[in-house]
Formats: sequence, C-alpha cells, structure tokens
Amino acid sequence: MRHLHHGWIVHQLDIKTTFLHDGDFHDEVYVSQPHGFVEKGQENKVCRLKKSLYSLRQARRAWHEKIHAYLVAHGFCKSPSENTLYVKRSCDYFLVIILYVDDMLLIRPDVD
Repeated sequence: MRHLHHGWIVHQLDIKTTFLHDGDFHDEVYVSQPHGFVEKGQENKVCRLKKSLYSLRQARRAWHEKIHAYLVAHGFCKSPSENTLYVKRSCDYFLVIILYVDDMLLIRPDVD
C-alpha cells in the first residue's frame, strides 16, 4: 500500500488465478496433444480447448471480457477513452481500478 498526492491510497494486486478462471472462447481453438500424453495410433489427433490457457493469445482477451462483465455488474463504469480504467463512485466512496493483463491497481482516497 502506498500513499499518493492528496492522501490517496494505492493497492497493487497480481491476480495469480487469472488464467485458471478466465472466460470461454468464442471461436473453436485446437492445440496439439501435450508431450507425454499422446496415445499410440492417435498421434495425428488434436485437443479442442473449452477454456483458454495462459500462453494463448486469446487468453488475455477472454480474461478481460470476464473481468469487464464482473466490474460493470458491480457498478463500475468503464472509461470511454481508456479501456483499462474503471471507476465506481457514490456519496460515500470513490474507487478507481486500472487493469493490465493480470495486474490491478486499486486507487481510493484515504477515507475511513
């Protein structure tokens, strides 16, 4: 936790389980069989993914779609000019979330 100008507080989070719970694919994605799991006589078969994997290009997009839906459902507004910036404000509090892949900054005024 760090304090910013005007006493605002920043929390930095690294979401370790991001790609364990990320979204579903919209397109069909196939990968070759993992080494050590290829059955004899089945070497030419591939695996169809139902969920994304960390190293795939589509994984970041699937994760962003899932976290976006969650934040909007919980009252956050996405910035029209910055895709990674979400704001939630009410009379009692003000909270800013900035996303970068599986990292997140939570920024809020220092209010009890």
